[in-house]
Amino acid sequence: MGLGWVTRHSPNLRYEHLCNDKFMVVVAEGHPWARRRVVELSELHRQRLLQLLDTYVMRRMTDEICRNHRVRPRTVAEINSIETLLRSLEPLKAVALMPQVSLRGAENLRLKAIHLEGRDLGLEIGLLRLIDSGDEQHGGSIHQVRQNGHPENDRRKRSLTAKHRGGLERPPTSPGIPSGFKSTLGKPLR
Repeated sequence: MGLGWVTRHSPNLRYEHLCNDKFMVVVAEGHPWARRRVVELSELHRQRLLQLLDTYVMRRMTDEICRNHRVRPRTVAEINSIETLLRSLEPLKAVALMPQVSLRGAENLRLKAIHLEGRDLGLEIGLLRLIDSGDEQHGGSIHQVRQNGHPENDRRKRSLTAKHRGGLERPPTSPGIPSGFKSTLGKPLR
């Protein structure tokens, strides 16, 4: 069982939608864009960009976004872990394209997630399991949260509306994902 997104259909996997997310521009607080509310995707042309290795699904997704918008950022480093990539933004004076959920647990790095304007930037996050694994084995509590809602998330959604307009800051948790649920989004495919 894992948390991720489906980029192509596999007959051996069952996918259950948990929430939606969107790619954002991530910068360190000292970056010239840190005070901006919105960045147009076209502004990424020739910008210093940190990327994951091309074995990561997220890297292939960001490459496709840039290709579809005819933008060619300047990749200054390819890094094999999300945490190392986020820690490298400030010293390398670069930007990254990441889903907002990727910033969970990185609050101490003093990063800013900026709303990115462009088309087809959204993605679906869901639970992936093998077809022959039973619901009762792993996913029962997740299914219950999806069906009934998570009371903590409802309260957060109301309070975040005023606090996090414009994508300047990342909410404490992504709505729709239960707290304590570990993400494996940054793991490379084998």
